[in-house]
Amino acid sequence: MVNNNSLLEEVTPLEFYLSQNYPNPFKDKTTIKYCVSYRTHVDLIVLDNEGNEIEKLVDEEKNPGTYEVEFFACHS
Repeated sequence: MVNNNSLLEEVTPLEFYLSQNYPNPFKDKTTIKYCVSYRTHVDLIVLDNEGNEIEKLVDEEKNPGTYEVEFFACHS
């Protein structure tokens, strides 16, 4: 479940960048920060250790900037 997907800064990054999630390791939720250097379509997908899709966090056109999204782990 995506809770937040907001533009953090008005500065245009010079490159694409995907930061380490924090906290890491996490129990219930983690935050993932990423930078986009020009307007483009962004897909951000969480995979399990076998490469199966767990959840698609982002699937949309993004303007240049720095973003963050939260991932909530599901406990069965």
